[in-house]
Amino acid sequence: MEEFVDRVLRAEGVRTEWQIFLQEVASDVWIDEFGTTMERTQLRRDWMQRIGEVDHLKQPDALNFLR
Repeated sequence: MEEFVDRVLRAEGVRTEWQIFLQEVASDVWIDEFGTTMERTQLRRDWMQRIGEVDHLKQPDALNFLR
């Protein structure tokens, strides 16, 4: 049991690994608490990605097809 606890809780870098894991499953595990928040976060990421794509496309180099 002690070895398991050492590997799961005390290993180097395990805190970061747990944070990554919990971010990935938070909306599935704690639906009431995080479901809506995680959906909004994903929508915001998608929105920001689309804005970045539009911003890139409006650059003069991207408009070369008009020439």
